[in-house]
Amino acid sequence: MRVCLLLLLLPACVAPASTATDYEHKAVDTAEAVLSSVQTGVVVARLGPEQAFSPLVSVALSDAEEGAASARSVFLSLQPPEARSDEVRAELSPLLNRSEDALAEARIAARRRDHDALMRSADELSSAATSLERFIVRFG
Repeated sequence: MRVCLLLLLLPACVAPASTATDYEHKAVDTAEAVLSSVQTGVVVARLGPEQAFSPLVSVALSDAEEGAASARSVFLSLQPPEARSDEVRAELSPLLNRSEDALAEARIAARRRDHDALMRSADELSSAATSLERFIVRFG
């Protein structure tokens, strides 16, 4: 029984960041994962329900949102090892939140078949992608 419980908990474990450099690497990995979700969101939102089967758009945006949320959650669960790591966290956290919010807005617009809101979401996602790219360049 204990072995089964341990095996179920292992996938949820994340290796701690032992140094500021390790923490920065994890931050960049997170930014890259979220950037991938955001870029998917941009492509799908611009494709829009008028050009693709709308359940496809909705599901793709939902999947992208879930991917971003998962990466965000894992990163924010990490303990910053040093004071300078707090600055990295303080810079990345709002970018992750902004990205996840933009993906949610796109998903909501797609499900409502609100083409104008979906296009606005695509613009916000593009802006979020640019911010994530800058973070990656700075710390990568």
